[in-house]
Amino acid sequence: MRKLTASELLSATRFELLRDIRESEVKSSLKELYREWVERSGGSGELLVEMKAWFGDVNLNVILRMIAGKRYSGKGEDEQQVRRIQRVFREFFRLTGLFVVGDAIPFLGWLDLGGEVKEMKKTAIEIDSIVSEWLEEHRIIKVSGETAETEQDFIDVLLSVLNGVDLAGYDFDTVLKATCMILIAGATDTTTVTMIWALSLLLNNRHALKKVQDELDEHVGKKRLVNESDINKLVYLQAVVKETLRLYPAGPLGSPREFTENCTLGGYNIRAGTRFILNVWKLHRDPRIWSNPLEFQPERFLNIHKDMDVKGQHFELLPFGGGRRLCPGISFGLQMTHLALASLLQAFEITTPSNVEVDMSATFGLSNMKTSTTPILEHQRTSEGGSPILLGGSPLQRIFGKNIWRPPWGRSRQLLLATLMVFTRSHSRRVTDDADHTTTMDNEATLRRLIDQVEQMRQQHDAELRNMCAQHEIDLVVMRTANEADLAVLRVEKRVDSRPAPSTPL
Repeated sequence: MRKLTASELLSATRFELLRDIRESEVKSSLKELYREWVERSGGSGELLVEMKAWFGDVNLNVILRMIAGKRYSGKGEDEQQVRRIQRVFREFFRLTGLFVVGDAIPFLGWLDLGGEVKEMKKTAIEIDSIVSEWLEEHRIIKVSGETAETEQDFIDVLLSVLNGVDLAGYDFDTVLKATCMILIAGATDTTTVTMIWALSLLLNNRHALKKVQDELDEHVGKKRLVNESDINKLVYLQAVVKETLRLYPAGPLGSPREFTENCTLGGYNIRAGTRFILNVWKLHRDPRIWSNPLEFQPERFLNIHKDMDVKGQHFELLPFGGGRRLCPGISFGLQMTHLALASLLQAFEITTPSNVEVDMSATFGLSNMKTSTTPILEHQRTSEGGSPILLGGSPLQRIFGKNIWRPPWGRSRQLLLATLMVFTRSHSRRVTDDADHTTTMDNEATLRRLIDQVEQMRQQHDAELRNMCAQHEIDLVVMRTANEADLAVLRVEKRVDSRPAPSTPL
């Protein structure tokens, strides 16, 4: 199946033939974004856009057209299906990266202590349902003879090539659906992850953002849209993508390998059958290899590391793995990342409100997705520079992300089934989230008192709530009730007094 996939979908010849799909989808997405901006802002002002969803839609449509001949607009009736597909594959990656007790202690597997196995089964059924629908549609079309040879997608090819082939005892539908599933999951999620990290890094390093846009203006100009043939000229953009893959590889852990014979490695005797998992994230931040390893410095790939690529030939940089098990979708991932970023940055100006940095915390899972959402307010880029695009960071936007403080006593009371979000006056400090347990007992006690006070004062006069916020130097208090859809903003107010902001968040 790997050879078939490589020849029919990922080979150099096939990849070039599918170039029009990639370019047309990026251009269509930009046009839809522009049209929405015109309709909502009248051609002047900004438009709020969630970039995780936008990048996800672009990648999903490209890979679905290649594999299943499908395209979803992300609007109207299609939006629900798009979000369903994105959600189920994002859940797939999250669950794949979880630690399951039964894997380490098999006799405890039946307990399913964290409910992970139940979630995995539910997700597997949903993925199977989605791909089964596509497979059935293709079979009906194939029988009717409506598909022309030039219009065949990957499922059509598999239906033709694998018909009557011995699949080592595996069911035909199972093999086909599993192949399509892993291709869609790998192509959409990991590529979207890289795009989001790259954009976030550029927003936190404005000098690099300006260099990318200056490079686009020099080599492409503003009279036409960038295309794939321009990518080789955009050396600084390529350096930005390499640096993004170094700092935030889509897969922080490499795929497992197994030793086939006894050997000695680094002074350690390793038995045959031992599994080996490479810590790519640690390797990419090794100070013995990289100077200032935690800093975003695309220039390193223009001088000292200019000959280094990400295709598995340099063991210091392995975001796609290496050897025989090198990621087969490396060409797709790199081309889509470069093309989508270049197209977006050529068309729009982007910035963060009040120069607040984008939150760079990541989720836990098989792929390295950003924790918080990345919403932008966009404006068309003009020859004079235009108006800026605002991306991420405002207090109200963060409500809908993951930057929420979850009380440790969480589920013991009805009120505490919800979460409380508190922002300090600067809006740049946040209370700890699920992946960051730095909150002290004093802070927990303070927030617990705040929760009680807020609950008592919800029905009382507005001035009392303002006084409470002022007392604790808080601008925004948001209460989420047990009903996830019920979001009550108790108070949004910007204090204008001259008192200094607290040195640490509540």
